[in-house]
Amino acid sequence: MKEIDVFEVPVEKLTPPNVEISHPSTKDNLKRSSLSPDEPVKPTFEELNLKDEEISSLKSKLEEKEKQIEVFGQESENLKKELNEKMQEISSLKAKEDETSLKLNQVA
Repeated sequence: MKEIDVFEVPVEKLTPPNVEISHPSTKDNLKRSSLSPDEPVKPTFEELNLKDEEISSLKSKLEEKEKQIEVFGQESENLKKELNEKMQEISSLKAKEDETSLKLNQVA
């Protein structure tokens, strides 16, 4: 007797979709539709200018972001220093509080 897994799903046969391939009807259409490797697509002068402007814009945005990172890094360092100073101040005040509490207990 053959065991059948309850999670086993039967595999359905897939039929490939009907694809119609159209062929150019004239030689002119054939020439226009095919690109040969020796004919690279050359961008126009306007396209090159637009790309140059886009590159310049992206470079300036990148520089601005790098400056922001530098500023945020400096702010972070300043906050860390301030936090350390406050933690030392708290420790010092706690030590003084403990000392005062000890003196009060000795007097009482």
